[in-house]
Amino acid sequence: MTRTDAQRLKLKRRELTQAELDRIVDRHELFVDKKSGGARAMLKLADLSGLDLTDRNLTGADMTGARLQGSKLRGVRLNQAILYAADFTEADMVACEMRRADLRGACLRRANLTDAILNEADLRCGLLYALDEKGNLAPHMDLTGATDLSDAVLRGIQAAGSNFKGALVVETDMTDARLRGAKLPGADLSGAILTGARLEGANLADANLTGARLTGAVLSRATLHGVKLDGADLLCAVLDEVDLSRVDLSRAGVARSHDQLDRTVAEIVLDHHKWISSGGTQGARADFSRVDMTGMDLRGVNLSAADMSYAILKRSVLADAQLLMTNLSFADLREADLTRTDLRGANLARANLAGAVMLRTDLSPVPIYGSSIRNWQSDLTRARLNGVQAEGAKFPEANMAEADLSDADLRRCDFTRTRLTKAELAGADVRNANFIRAEISGTALAAIPEIAADAAPPPPTDLTGDA
Repeated sequence: MTRTDAQRLKLKRRELTQAELDRIVDRHELFVDKKSGGARAMLKLADLSGLDLTDRNLTGADMTGARLQGSKLRGVRLNQAILYAADFTEADMVACEMRRADLRGACLRRANLTDAILNEADLRCGLLYALDEKGNLAPHMDLTGATDLSDAVLRGIQAAGSNFKGALVVETDMTDARLRGAKLPGADLSGAILTGARLEGANLADANLTGARLTGAVLSRATLHGVKLDGADLLCAVLDEVDLSRVDLSRAGVARSHDQLDRTVAEIVLDHHKWISSGGTQGARADFSRVDMTGMDLRGVNLSAADMSYAILKRSVLADAQLLMTNLSFADLREADLTRTDLRGANLARANLAGAVMLRTDLSPVPIYGSSIRNWQSDLTRARLNGVQAEGAKFPEANMAEADLSDADLRRCDFTRTRLTKAELAGADVRNANFIRAEISGTALAAIPEIAADAAPPPPTDLTGDA
């Protein structure tokens, strides 16, 4: 049978109105709550296209082969639901829950699953059969049965332990996805955006990552044998404890060694000093972007306003260095020594500082003088600072939204007016730290009365219903 033949097969669908669907879901929610009058929702092959299921509970529902094209599914609970071969094309599924759901053979093309939860979901291949003209069972629509997530938005999804074997994840946005222990063997992830994704222990054997963006992704202990990485961007990706003996990195984007520069690091630093001292009339601004300087001793250097984005500075020594307004976005600074380093106004967005020493490091704002005075804040948006030793460090007015500060030593730190919205602080030691007027909504700090009392008031609740 050809693909065209498969597409011609017709399925008998039951088209529901919004009112009919609401009644079915009302009874299902009673069923879930084990209340009288409840009944499990049986929505096999139902046509629910464009209907609204926002925030409804369909845990355990049977929606095999259902059509939900363009449906509104924000916050819907589909945990352990049977969604085999269901069609969610262009559906709005922001923050929906599909823990342990059966999504084999489902179509999620161009769907929006931002912040969805798919832990332990099954997204392997699955075929839906229909009767052909001769009355024989034949596969409907797709002869491969691959679950299709192409062009979908999966930013920030939680999919630990999920099975994506053989799935189509082409050109899909999976920025900051949490895929620890996920199974992706043979999956087609070509052109996918996996910036900042957490893939610790994931199985990517024989997967196609051609042209994928893995900038700053964490692939520690991942299985990568046979993976295709032609044109993939692996800058600042963490590959600790990964067996690379059967991985071809020759056509992947990785940092170049400092030995490949046209001048020595010392010469570039000296030219940069001349550039600073002369106000830009002599020397040249230092550019260490995408350069591997692992373990280098740079203590006391002045690299203020240098470009060190995507640089590999793991275990480097930058104690007492001057890095005012330096671009360190995406830089790998794991276990670096930043003791007393001047990082005022620096850009550390998405930088990885896990395990770094930041004792008395200064990330205060820099005053910019012109017709008026304004402060240039340090940017640590989504930076990883888990396990840092930062006693006495200064972070006033810094943007640390969604930064990871878990297990960090933050004693006596200054977070005056710091934006810590949705930052992760599990296990952090914040004794004697200053949080006056800090923005702490969405953090564990908001539940500590003495800190919440000093912090900025939470933002007003959005009563418009707009996302």
